[in-house]
Amino acid sequence: MLAKSKIRIAGNCTLLVIFFAGATSIPLAGQATTAAILGAVTDPSGAAVPGASVTVTNTGTDIARTTLSDERGRYRVPSLNVGQYEVKAELPGFQTVIHKGIEVTVGREVVVDFALPVGQLTLNGRNVEQLILLAPGVSIYQSIVAGAFYGTAPTYSVSGSRPNGQAQLLDGTNIQDYFNRGSGAGVVGTSMGIDAIAEFQVLTNTYSAQYGGNGSVMNAVTKSGTNKFHGTAYDFMRDSAMDAKNYFDRPAAPIPSFHRDAYGGTLGGPIKRDRMFFFGNYEGFRHSLDETRIITVPDADARKGFLPTGPGGSLVNVGVDARVAPYFKFWPVPDTVVGGGQGIATLNPTQTAHENYALGRFDWVLPQGDTLFVRHVSDIAELFEPSGGPIPDLWPAINSNNNEFFTVEEKHTFSSTLLNQARFAVSRPWQRSKTDVITHPELQWFPNEGLPDGGLTISGGVTGFGSAAPGPWQFSQMRYNFGDDVYWTKGSRSLKFGAGVTKVQSNVFSPIPGHGSFTFNSFTLFLQGVPLQYSGTILGGRDASRRFREWLYDLYGQHDWRVSSTLTLNLGLRYSPTNNGTEADNKMHRIIDPPYSTGFAPVSHIYDHNPSLANLDPRFGIAWDPFKDHKMSVRAGFGVFHAIIGPRDYAATYYQSPPFVSATELNPVFPKAFSSVAPALPTQTFAMDMKNGLHTPYVEQWNLSIQRELGANTAVTAAYVGSHSIHQVQQLQVNPPIPIVTPNGLQFATLQTVGGRLTVVDNPRVNPAYDTLSSSRTFGWARYNGLQLGLNRRLNNNWSGQVSYTFSKCIDIGSGSYLVDGGTSISNPFNPNDDRGRCTYDLRHNFSLNGLYTLPFHGNPFVEGWQLSGVFLAHSGNPFNVTTGIATNTFRGSSARPSYVAGCDPTAHPTVEHWFNPSCFSLPAVGFNGNFGRNVLTGPRLTNLDLALLKGVKFSEDNMVQFRAEVFNVPNHPNFALPGGAVFSQGAVAGTGNVNPTYGRITSTRTTSRQVQLGVKLIF
Repeated sequence: MLAKSKIRIAGNCTLLVIFFAGATSIPLAGQATTAAILGAVTDPSGAAVPGASVTVTNTGTDIARTTLSDERGRYRVPSLNVGQYEVKAELPGFQTVIHKGIEVTVGREVVVDFALPVGQLTLNGRNVEQLILLAPGVSIYQSIVAGAFYGTAPTYSVSGSRPNGQAQLLDGTNIQDYFNRGSGAGVVGTSMGIDAIAEFQVLTNTYSAQYGGNGSVMNAVTKSGTNKFHGTAYDFMRDSAMDAKNYFDRPAAPIPSFHRDAYGGTLGGPIKRDRMFFFGNYEGFRHSLDETRIITVPDADARKGFLPTGPGGSLVNVGVDARVAPYFKFWPVPDTVVGGGQGIATLNPTQTAHENYALGRFDWVLPQGDTLFVRHVSDIAELFEPSGGPIPDLWPAINSNNNEFFTVEEKHTFSSTLLNQARFAVSRPWQRSKTDVITHPELQWFPNEGLPDGGLTISGGVTGFGSAAPGPWQFSQMRYNFGDDVYWTKGSRSLKFGAGVTKVQSNVFSPIPGHGSFTFNSFTLFLQGVPLQYSGTILGGRDASRRFREWLYDLYGQHDWRVSSTLTLNLGLRYSPTNNGTEADNKMHRIIDPPYSTGFAPVSHIYDHNPSLANLDPRFGIAWDPFKDHKMSVRAGFGVFHAIIGPRDYAATYYQSPPFVSATELNPVFPKAFSSVAPALPTQTFAMDMKNGLHTPYVEQWNLSIQRELGANTAVTAAYVGSHSIHQVQQLQVNPPIPIVTPNGLQFATLQTVGGRLTVVDNPRVNPAYDTLSSSRTFGWARYNGLQLGLNRRLNNNWSGQVSYTFSKCIDIGSGSYLVDGGTSISNPFNPNDDRGRCTYDLRHNFSLNGLYTLPFHGNPFVEGWQLSGVFLAHSGNPFNVTTGIATNTFRGSSARPSYVAGCDPTAHPTVEHWFNPSCFSLPAVGFNGNFGRNVLTGPRLTNLDLALLKGVKFSEDNMVQFRAEVFNVPNHPNFALPGGAVFSQGAVAGTGNVNPTYGRITSTRTTSRQVQLGVKLIF
């Protein structure tokens, strides 16, 4: 009995020890005198990278050990002596990444993960942000207004979400510009510094609560120095002598001149061996481009007052008022006459640009395993844009960027399971446009006031006049961020939690429309000097400078739990409120309750009530290995992602209100602005309703994916991704004409005789004291469903490749918050669902293929080291809106939709000159909306192939020179932009219209013609 009791006691003690070890996550091997480093290697899309070489080096002894990542990208190096280590991961086709300052203590298992950037993909312009196209479900948003004001780089929709609100981080610091349009120099559309990037990661679909963003995050980490001096020097050159002609270049003329030179280098190394390191990167470029710009101008007869408005298109002399005659000199002579009194002129103004990008980083390995780094980025660019205004060279603009980003971060190791990371960062994105480079007395509505030229807008397709719009402007921000993250590992559980606070100072100046503009409802009325309206600022009301101040807060917790060897759960919660911001000079006025308030009133805070207090973002994910063979995985997730309302959304509410005062005058006397004694119709073009229905926009996102290994080197993935966007910012006419209920529907305007002339007159408005009040409210929504298929072939036998295909559909009632964001005002403010249609960034089919092949030549340095890489993209066209083009219905606007002629096919025989069939549309009766839907028609599809051929010549193990030849758009396929959607131009009588001669015309391409870039790069 005694023996049995001893055995029972010993057994119970053993079970207790095992239970305690599991509960406290202290493995029995922890009593050993060595440790291990382990982790995972992934690519920028998050996919596993097997076969990567991982080298672990003890920096005190220089003893190194190497292993390969397995089929799931995992690696493990056991039995390491205690000390300081560097861990390097490398694989042909990817950039090498090094983590240093890794402190290994007794019994500790240190996790070091890698996200390897693709090293040899062809990137047009060396733009690092193009790597987001590697992620599935990404589409380029065409309808964003590209320009210096809002940025010229492409914008991306990820899984049906709007482009704004996406997060972009560098070393944990937000580096987005004022408009949340990327990190680079927006005026030239670049994102430099790719040679300084150690890791690049694109996060989509229910990622960790550690990150915010509107459903996607671009996360990059900069390189640091090592115990050896390493660096690069490079130069990449393009010239029109090597290029093909663009589709829209003059056929008989030489190729417009183009020259671009991008150059720079990197250098990193030790300051004090094993302790202090430095890394620096400089990149610059110079650019000169003869643009191709196509404008619509009057033909010779129209300039004399003869228009084809008579029976059978016969010429009718409508006369030329002496007041408009001086403006004909601004129009060039047309190259081609297209009819309807119009012609096409092709111009080649010269654009110049330069940019200087510099990055410096200092790393310091402190005692007890602490590390410190400091990093600073300076990015300065300037663009001379000859096409700032509607007619090139007449109204150029000088646009500038001066961005500064600074980060200091300290990591402290409390124990083998507990790590703290503290960070302080300062960001200052800055941009400006000078639009009064050239002025003309004929467009100085307020002489001697020092304003840029005013504008003339002519409905019906003829190009108008005026300086760059919007402009002049200046936007700068100072963002001070304090953040702390804690990483705690406890057995099968990994916990991350942290908090951050950011002080945001936004200084803005944007006096739209400070110079003012006359609008003519037709070319006939222009010739007769009869404008429809004048909109502009009144004397003494041009103060558009505002200094906004606000605080942003972040708090999150993330729990990753490995339940078993085949099941992992990811649970997270993020909370991201803001305070109710202020303006430093107390210059905030708004209409408190539009449109019912009696006028603009001063306010002390940005919002009527803080819309961010409910910004709770839960995240949930699951990963399952159903067959326990590590060859198949099933993943699912759900997450909520709030997009903070920022200055890009609310600022116009206040810099477009007193002490900045704009007004609209109906039927003014041309060219005298505000010829009436007192303009009595205050107007509001851009604003946000800070009281009614104000919420923070957010996206609900969910996904289910299955991945299966096919052999040793290939994996196939199938995924369903869905999203629901809620409370999106949407423009609305909040002071519309009160409709008349008729048997044919709602009538918003009537045809009346004003001053002896038939005129479309709006019904009385909800509040007759105001004119148009365009205001944003958060009632927009979108729904997205997508099937994503992928095939990934890892590097083996000298080649690798990736194929992806997405079939998706996105539906919404509006795809942008305001005009430059690709948004439009709801066509029927009494029923927003009349605008239900395809998202402007909807791509039904989206296919991509990229690959890398190392030529199997051996024997001598001349035949070895050749690589060929390429990227092929193909997707269906984006939808576009067909409009009437003239104001015959509501709100004096020309963006209303026409009526559809039953049984007609508007897509029959599309051409570049006329993409749709105008006979399928009719002009609605005066005051009525048409019945044709929003975004029904589809623009041209895109196909593009870029190739690169590389040759590396090694001088030693660590020194080589690389020669690179890249060809963009190899087949020289013209990928056309969206066509113009206006169907009609004004007829001889108000309320009537003729087919616009330039209806459905395409005047530009989305991609360049075939261009060649030659480069040389020294790596040492």
